[in-house]
Amino acid sequence: AQKVRQLGSWIALAQANSKQKLDVDGLVLDRVEAYLDRYFDEDRADAILEELDACPDFLAEMLRKKRWRHALLRLFNRHERSALLGFCARYLSEKGFHKEIAAVLSRPDDLGVFRGCLV
Repeated sequence: AQKVRQLGSWIALAQANSKQKLDVDGLVLDRVEAYLDRYFDEDRADAILEELDACPDFLAEMLRKKRWRHALLRLFNRHERSALLGFCARYLSEKGFHKEIAAVLSRPDDLGVFRGCLV
């Protein structure tokens, strides 16, 4: 993550002298999201939940950002057995992000996630 931030800051410095403005954060997030889509490993992700008693700080930070909420929900669509992604979806439901959940998730069979959307 630190290397990605550093690369982003270098790109930002390079574009400071350019007339064309790039969305550096967007470019970096696109690449990270593509990497997650390609290499997500349910077992390794679920091990995070098994090792901790509470929501990891990095995950809590991701869930505060709309783009990451959508990315995690899209991953949940593809990896419905992942305990970590299920935790994220239920957490978002508990926090009231029902419209985002309904817009992104394609399978309403997880009552823990969709309960708030149905009310």
